[in-house]
Amino acid sequence: MIDNLIIALSVADGVHRAEVDVMLDDQRVRTWKHVFSDQWNTNRPFQHPGNTGARRARESSVLVGKLKVDHPPSKKSPVVPAHRRAGAVVYMKPNLKWDENTVSFMLLDARGASIKSEHLVYGEGLTPEMARANSMVHFDKSEVRRICNYNEHLVTYWARLRLVADIRTFPARYGGAAANSGDASRPVFGPEALGMLPEDISELAVLRTCKDIMDAWSRMKMHAQVIAGPGGNKRFLTSQLADSD
Repeated sequence: MIDNLIIALSVADGVHRAEVDVMLDDQRVRTWKHVFSDQWNTNRPFQHPGNTGARRARESSVLVGKLKVDHPPSKKSPVVPAHRRAGAVVYMKPNLKWDENTVSFMLLDARGASIKSEHLVYGEGLTPEMARANSMVHFDKSEVRRICNYNEHLVTYWARLRLVADIRTFPARYGGAAANSGDASRPVFGPEALGMLPEDISELAVLRTCKDIMDAWSRMKMHAQVIAGPGGNKRFLTSQLADSD
């Protein structure tokens, strides 16, 4: 009844298609538990979950250090606010550029305004490389929760629509009269609940992470090494030097 929704959910959440069939039974049980969570039944109304919502600052950035000096004032105001003075905390946020398949990193103050790197002192024992790695891991964990939670609520909504539609049309499919949609004892649902399916799978949010980009770079590096062959990098550098003479 809902297997195609589970497959679409799994693919959107980043599960490789070949692995979906293996976990289908477990995900089916999980989805039906969500459908009937909070003592829901087909006589109770339910709503579309809306959209994924904006990504919050704490979901996408990590504390990496402090300002070692007052940050230069902006053009709008000569006064340096407290959150941009020496000792104020500084956060790092990864910026995913899917068109370029790259990750860049932004330094931010406590209110989300950019900070110049020359004014930052990293936390004790923290290097720039470690800070970038920490920010990517934190971003990915938060993004997995945000996207997968939304998708799960959306599929739960669709599964409930299907269940209500199936119950209401069951008598008609077996020779009886369809359930009266105007029955005061039943809640009123949208047109989808009366059989106007299938759902728009494009509503599912696609999970994209820093790890996806790092994996893509690893694959490109491997392909480049294969193309270059043994000693390929050395030959390339030698040829470049020869060309410059």
